[in-house]
Amino acid sequence: MKKVFVTLSLLIGSFVAVNAQTTVTPEYQKEVAELVQAAHMKELLVSTIAESWKSLNLPIGDYKKVSQDVVDDIWPGLVQDYTEEYAKFLDLSDIKNLVNFYKSPTGQKFVLNHNTMTANVMQTMQTKYATRIQETLMKNLKQ
Repeated sequence: MKKVFVTLSLLIGSFVAVNAQTTVTPEYQKEVAELVQAAHMKELLVSTIAESWKSLNLPIGDYKKVSQDVVDDIWPGLVQDYTEEYAKFLDLSDIKNLVNFYKSPTGQKFVLNHNTMTANVMQTMQTKYATRIQETLMKNLKQ
């Protein structure tokens, strides 16, 4: 019985630790705001939205301007959403470490090239691995 109790206590303790949430303090909010600025998240979001709308051929004259207007409008709420989501997984120390990384030359280089690197890898995946992906999908389709 003691083993069951100890095992159950450990499982509950692990669940609580994994699902612990950081309290959002004014300092935490300030650091997240600094993080989204250092990581150029607003600019990346504007660019992503503009490219998405452009690829859909939406009848918009200036994709960049309209996407900038949309992001400007929702940005304060979105930063708060980022803050609340990050608090579920990252403590203040984690956020500060990310800010330091994104402010570093390597972090800035990563931000400036991340979308291009990801797009290139996705393109490689589509060309280099398309046959293998298709074969695996076909094997797993429900008849």
